[in-house]
Amino acid sequence: MVRLRWGYGLASGRRRWRVRRGFARRRASVVVLLCVLLAPPVCSESLQTADSIGQFTVRDGLSQITIRELHQDRRGFLWVATGDGLNRFDGFEFKVYRHRRGDPTSLPGNEVMSILEDRDDVLWFGTRSSGVARWDRSLDRFLTYRHDPQDPESLADDRVVVLTQTRDGLMWIGTQRGLTRLNPQTGEIGPFRGEPRALAEAWITGLWGDSKGALWVSTAEDLFRIGAAGAVESFADRVQFKGVTHPRVFLEEASGVLWVSGWPGLLRVDLN
Repeated sequence: MVRLRWGYGLASGRRRWRVRRGFARRRASVVVLLCVLLAPPVCSESLQTADSIGQFTVRDGLSQITIRELHQDRRGFLWVATGDGLNRFDGFEFKVYRHRRGDPTSLPGNEVMSILEDRDDVLWFGTRSSGVARWDRSLDRFLTYRHDPQDPESLADDRVVVLTQTRDGLMWIGTQRGLTRLNPQTGEIGPFRGEPRALAEAWITGLWGDSKGALWVSTAEDLFRIGAAGAVESFADRVQFKGVTHPRVFLEEASGVLWVSGWPGLLRVDLN
């Protein structure tokens, strides 16, 4: 049994980005890009005193300025999911991936919502209305998983919201109509059909695989924990959860404390 505790949280011309291809330098460029694209007002003084701060727009090769998610892969590349294309930044320039009509190996949809790098360094991308795509690094192409109304073992819905991986290696896909499990080793896929039924058909807002092997699933009005053995626990009726809506963002400390964003404030879960 986990314990919950509630607390209130705190509310020009083209420039070449000169970065060595070394991981450390590229990592610094990622931090700067995060600040410039997402939250310039909260950048620290130390960042503001850096030698240079670069701003990236479509004039610099970025496919679009509506940023859905950022991810730096283990090779140092920055992946930028936008409302019109997937971008890979190597510290010098952007490479843009878009859907090409008639090409099943291209990105299935241009509006990319989520990014996951699994434990085998494989990158997965969830799209707004075109399913999930697995990027083949060696061939630089995509394998797509879509919802098929004629196949009950296909993706639950093509409108993908979030991706995560649990300790057992399984990948979980949260969609606007339910949860899907995918084995990245075999390609076996199938929707969650357990109880409660509300979870099986819910609009998933967040996912997290914790250090104990459990999967945490958030919806607009509830928070679920699916244990390693498959048992599902709902927190909607817990006293500490009353009045909480839209849990979405998860962060786990090394000490075994899981933080979950919600409205209003933060939820603290003791996994120990």
